[in-house]
Amino acid sequence: MTKIEVKKQENVKNSASVSTLNPYQGSWTKQEAAHLLRRTLFGLTIEQITNATAKGLAQTVTDLFTVPAIASPLNYDPKDPSVPIGQTWVGKPLPTANKNEAAQARHRSLRAWLVERTIQHQQFSVVEKVSLFWQNHFSCNSNSSDSQGAYEYLMLLRNNCLGDFKQLVKDMTIHPMMLSFLNGNTSTKTHPNENFARELFELYTIGKGPQIGNGDYTYYTEHDILESAKILTGWRFQDSSSSTLPLISSYFTEARHDNSDKTLSGKFENKVILGNNASEYSDLIDIIFQQDQVARFICKKLYIWFVKTEVNTTIVEGMAQTMIANNYEIAPVLRELFLSEHFYDIKNRGTIIKSPIEMVANLYKSTNSKLLDLNYSTEANYRILLSMNNGLRNSGMGYFQPPNVAGWTAYYLEPSFSELWINSSLISFRFNITNYVTLYGGYQNGGSKFPIDLLGFLNQLEQFSNPADAETLIGLLELIFTCKPLETNQRDELKNTLTDGLPDFEWTIEYNDYLANQSNATYADPVKKRIKLVLAQLFHMPEFQIQ
Repeated sequence: MTKIEVKKQENVKNSASVSTLNPYQGSWTKQEAAHLLRRTLFGLTIEQITNATAKGLAQTVTDLFTVPAIASPLNYDPKDPSVPIGQTWVGKPLPTANKNEAAQARHRSLRAWLVERTIQHQQFSVVEKVSLFWQNHFSCNSNSSDSQGAYEYLMLLRNNCLGDFKQLVKDMTIHPMMLSFLNGNTSTKTHPNENFARELFELYTIGKGPQIGNGDYTYYTEHDILESAKILTGWRFQDSSSSTLPLISSYFTEARHDNSDKTLSGKFENKVILGNNASEYSDLIDIIFQQDQVARFICKKLYIWFVKTEVNTTIVEGMAQTMIANNYEIAPVLRELFLSEHFYDIKNRGTIIKSPIEMVANLYKSTNSKLLDLNYSTEANYRILLSMNNGLRNSGMGYFQPPNVAGWTAYYLEPSFSELWINSSLISFRFNITNYVTLYGGYQNGGSKFPIDLLGFLNQLEQFSNPADAETLIGLLELIFTCKPLETNQRDELKNTLTDGLPDFEWTIEYNDYLANQSNATYADPVKKRIKLVLAQLFHMPEFQIQ
């Protein structure tokens, strides 16, 4: 068991709580604000913590539910000559020559863009965190030939991430990417394919309960899967393999559809779905959503994502009732959760190990460091982003590449859950990443290098506190990077690294000399070295790896 696992287990030990979904009435300090932002953003800054503390809980939560616009992915690769470098390829046909190479270039661009929008250009909004939740929920591996379809899949999730869950299920059911991923395109009335029908029940809506009989999974049966497979026949997508057009649309072919009446099991009151051609899938989903278990199932997953893996069934039931009362809208459920006393219960902090994406965002966003440089070309910038995407994949979380149809195992595989992010092989990749961005000059590719902006980070802290004081600086780092206060000996170790074992006033003198001579490497380099060593040490502590 790693130190990180031990620290997480210490935080959840005896974690039974009487806190409820009632509005939080406790103190609103920087610690509570940081907890909210740590769970809702990819990386938080001292400026965001300070502003959230000043605005108060209610206004901060309101601000988090804005849906900011984002730019489309850009072409950075000469292998896609149909689109000028630096312009978006979205909606543009592939070239007739070397089409496969261009398609692969767009796929790489898409993965780089995902990192950019999450870590570099994420604004003050919960949207990116919820969008990733839906990527995990509707796990759908992309492939190099369908970048347009993959882009539209991702935008469907983002644009609807806080909206109507039932409608999102309907839209996803006939989306080209899902039809491709789960073989809906090949499902016909003579050979209905059960893949999507099975996942519709088990993974996307009502969940697979304990098996209580032959083909009986508590909330649905094998008979329901068979009937639903017939309902879903006839849907196809535009195939990009024989055309320069991207995969962007789905359509219904009546001749391939089983238009007979279908009868569901007693789990759904033996309801009959009349032959209704292209509308049958919508009728089926309407019937599934009449079961309250759908709300409980999705709210449990939201709870695991935002609170902890040891589920409080009372809280989940309250969330489910809120969802039902709001016609399966997601925003009211999350808003109630983020305003609740349960969310801020001290026992619910430090209960989740950061995913690789959350960890990397914490490194860059929280230090106000840049992954893109206007002095570099689009190609250089995108290659850095792609390099970071590969680093995330090596750490167990390839962005838009969940390992299976159920998503990343850390979000569903009991009892380990997020501890799977730090198994014996993956923990070394995590530490390698933190070492790269601190000790070894940052991510680099093709001559471009993006380290943490150590001096820029200190200058940012200067606007809100006094990093010239060693105790104050360690406290600021603790607030930004750890979910709970460090032990006294840990703070002393960090301060000893900061001061190089000298009295605290020596750091103050060194730092003030730097402030007076910021362009002089003689004064800047020692400060840079000390804060680099402190951060490298802090990023290996269990308190940094959990949230």
